[in-house]
Amino acid sequence: MKTNVNPETGINEEKLKPEVRALLNDLMDDSTIKRKDARHWLESKGEEVLQDLHYLVRAKNHQLRWEAAKALEDIASVNSLPVLIKMMHDHETEFRWMAAEGLRKIGRGSILPVLELVESTGHSLHIRQGAHHVLNALFTDKEKLEYKNLMDALTNSNELGDTAPVWAAEALERLSKSSA
Repeated sequence: MKTNVNPETGINEEKLKPEVRALLNDLMDDSTIKRKDARHWLESKGEEVLQDLHYLVRAKNHQLRWEAAKALEDIASVNSLPVLIKMMHDHETEFRWMAAEGLRKIGRGSILPVLELVESTGHSLHIRQGAHHVLNALFTDKEKLEYKNLMDALTNSNELGDTAPVWAAEALERLSKSSA
């Protein structure tokens, strides 16, 4: 069975909309201006190209992944929540940071998914750091005090960090009850 995966990008370009496919070379170009113009065009399309961007963040070409991740961050669509949450696990710091920024830009709709992430994988220092960035931006001052144990656990890389999943579960339960 023949696959149409481009060896340079690691993706099947036929899965992309023609107008997105036409931008691939510009998104990987050495010229910062060409890359930025192509990314801005994608961002201007917003929701129309989200599925393509969700696919492109899995590309093996670093520059292509970076441009797709940056576009997702800037579009900040609630429809990208699962992809951004998954990106919080990326092995490269810059992708985790763009994911956290995208979640922050989405707004309060990111709080529960981030808490669920911490509850399930809060043992990871990278997850705790990203979650702290998002929650610190989205929690009100009152919530920061109310969930102080969680916020402290997210910033502590030693013994308190191990308690982050427990405090996230408690915050999830309390927030779920208050929104019911």
